Amino acid sequence: MVVFSFDKRRGIKIAVISFFSLFLIVLCAVIALERKQAVPDYATADEVGRFFTEAADTDAQLRFLNQFGIKADKSTKKHDKVTIPADFGEVYEEYNELQKETGLDLSPFRGTEVSRVVYKLRNKEKYVTLLIFKAHVIGGHLSTGVYGDGYEALNGAIG
Repeated sequence: MVVFSFDKRRGIKIAVISFFSLFLIVLCAVIALERKQAVPDYATADEVGRFFTEAADTDAQLRFLNQFGIKADKSTKKHDKVTIPADFGEVYEEYNELQKETGLDLSPFRGTEVSRVVYKLRNKEKYVTLLIFKAHVIGGHLSTGVYGDGYEALNGAIG
């Protein structure tokens, strides 16, 4: 016959220590993920210097664009969700280089779903696209709206 003895106080201590250890591991993982996708409040581009990236609503997005001399028609706003590819191919590497010209970088956001906001420019047959994550612009470009026509950096000063 086998007899097991169980010290209730020792079992409770082990359970409490295990619970808090697991809690700390989960907390550290959450903090690490948040830091990985931290979004800076400011970025820097040669043509415009330091600029803010906050874009929580339409007015903030238009203020963001004004930093580059871009005047957008807010009545033309379109919004949807896109996912930045986890693996950048040649095309997306080139697109990210365009972002870097503006002081932005999409690399930390690989595989992340973001908001895409598009406005038509005032008095121009061009459009501006903003990629927004956690209420901050993380990327964007100017285009004619015709697929395959290419993109221009936001700091291209064509506003």
